[in-house]
Amino acid sequence: MVSGAEQFEVCDFIYCGVRQIIGGKLGDCVLPLLADGTRATRLFARKGNKGSRRVVGGVYAGAKFSAEQASGLDAARFVRRWDNADDVMRWEAADGQAEDAIRTKKLEADAGRISEIERVLLPLRRVYHAHRRQNDHSGMEALRAAVQRALSTPPRVSEQDK
Repeated sequence: MVSGAEQFEVCDFIYCGVRQIIGGKLGDCVLPLLADGTRATRLFARKGNKGSRRVVGGVYAGAKFSAEQASGLDAARFVRRWDNADDVMRWEAADGQAEDAIRTKKLEADAGRISEIERVLLPLRRVYHAHRRQNDHSGMEALRAAVQRALSTPPRVSEQDK
């Protein structure tokens, strides 16, 4: 039986912001600090931004790292800000870029969900949902019936495109 126990070491880490990780989702990224105070070269990414909005470029204490895993990131506490401003600016730019990319994907997906019929019926949909907010079921039903009648009526001569 092979032992899967990895050696975890308590060390500080730098929060590097969020990045797009596998699957296109956002994930928190951290860099462990070595015993001599320099930063490690391997970036650790955690699936899903857990809502732990930390300071990009902030140094945190209390997490444990092995060669392949990190643990205790949520319980870590802020210690100070990383001294190298160039590193922090690079991380802040990458953090903003990742969030912008995800926001753009969401806007694109949202725009794709709107059908042409929904766009044309938007004024009627607003009236319908105003009735719904007021629990006006008779108003909702009257509007539904009016739309059904309008759809059943053939285009009038004055409405024909010439």
